[in-house]
Amino acid sequence: MCYLPPKKGGGAEVLISRGFQFENDFFGCEIQREAAMPDWCPLYEAIRKAKEIQWSRYKWSPSVPRTEIAMSVFNAVRQNLPPRCRRFLQLYCAIDTALDWYFATDFFFSLNYPGGRREGIVTADLTLWSEKNLERSDVYLSREHITDPRKREVVGRFIASLLLERSGKK
Repeated sequence: MCYLPPKKGGGAEVLISRGFQFENDFFGCEIQREAAMPDWCPLYEAIRKAKEIQWSRYKWSPSVPRTEIAMSVFNAVRQNLPPRCRRFLQLYCAIDTALDWYFATDFFFSLNYPGGRREGIVTADLTLWSEKNLERSDVYLSREHITDPRKREVVGRFIASLLLERSGKK
């Protein structure tokens, strides 16, 4: 999500709307935002809760992203994983969950395979800016990072490397 202070002429509202649209385009649905912020919880509890609502809230399958834009990022990561690990890659939606509100995470990748010692998680945030300081999410992705094949490949390589490292296989 895009959190900006209000500007004269509604500038922040326009950016927030564009940010919501980017998220909706990525996940292929009109995500209904809750009226209130979710309760704060620790990171791994927020991840667990987000995993539990994939189908009931978003109609989202973590192993088969339904949009071309999400699938392009998913495939960029998958092709940079060893063949034995690829089928264990998952991409989870976290829009308007505690992960989104408190950890700047719109989605996350998970790699949990039998040869790993633990589940590898990489958090990501969709942003309207091509350059953004990493503060809470592991990766920030703009449309430019997703639509430019070279940048998407670099992103895929980076996320795959983090997943392997965090699952104890690198």
